[in-house]
Amino acid sequence: MKDKIINFLKWFYRSYIWVAILVFVFDISSKWIVQNIANANNIPEEGLIATIIPNFFNIIIVHNLGAAFSLGANGDLIWRIIWILVSIIMSIGLSIYYYKTFKNNNVIYKISLMLMIGGAVGNLIDRVMYGYVIDF
Repeated sequence: MKDKIINFLKWFYRSYIWVAILVFVFDISSKWIVQNIANANNIPEEGLIATIIPNFFNIIIVHNLGAAFSLGANGDLIWRIIWILVSIIMSIGLSIYYYKTFKNNNVIYKISLMLMIGGAVGNLIDRVMYGYVIDF
């Protein structure tokens, strides 16, 4: 039994799935923190949360109804459904691609795919729960 656990942990470490899990947890946690700071300070849907370095680095919350570059950001239900479906398809597609090409890919490529999968799932959760992606 101990050997099975050790073998699983070795596989889990070498699979880099833990990277996707960490990205997902960080994504959801950071968005939750920023959203709660905005709510506590009565900041509207989009606005300045904090100035970290004056005139250089600010945290501004944005509720993105669309995709990249606000594509389809008019807030219609059909666009919301389309982006949810795109997120699901991309997450599943990247996961299948990762599984099928695992042995042929180098470490950087594997980590890159896991970063994309973790971020895609985090955005999918936002779209389903809130109807938009929380960006900051």
